[in-house]
Amino acid sequence: MLVGMLGICFAPAGNHTWVAVSIAVFGFGLGVILCFVGGMLAVDLCPRKATGAAMGVIGLLAYGGAALQDIVNGILVDSAKLVVNGQTVYNFDTIIEFWIGSIIVMTLLIVPTLWAKKNKEHEEDDAAA
Repeated sequence: MLVGMLGICFAPAGNHTWVAVSIAVFGFGLGVILCFVGGMLAVDLCPRKATGAAMGVIGLLAYGGAALQDIVNGILVDSAKLVVNGQTVYNFDTIIEFWIGSIIVMTLLIVPTLWAKKNKEHEEDDAAA
């Protein structure tokens, strides 16, 4: 996902193939994260009786996060706007840093969850033996 975002943000001007491939890589990575976090991980970490509730909470948080991201993106784009000779010019450096930083933070938050799941599986295996 990070590779796709870097490819989108730093693509050579006019290279549509590069941008298309980068968008595909980013979309694939995003789809994997959505399926993994939104489905499998929530179901695996909660008790069997709470599976529906866990999926509902993850869905609600996903919509809230998307709404918050739209607001933050709008604020960042608006703050980087500059009017020169009557024409509006945008500087995307800040928003690119935000997007890349968000992906890094998301990755750092998912890794401990995966370790917790792995440790939980080992404890269940040890208890069953």
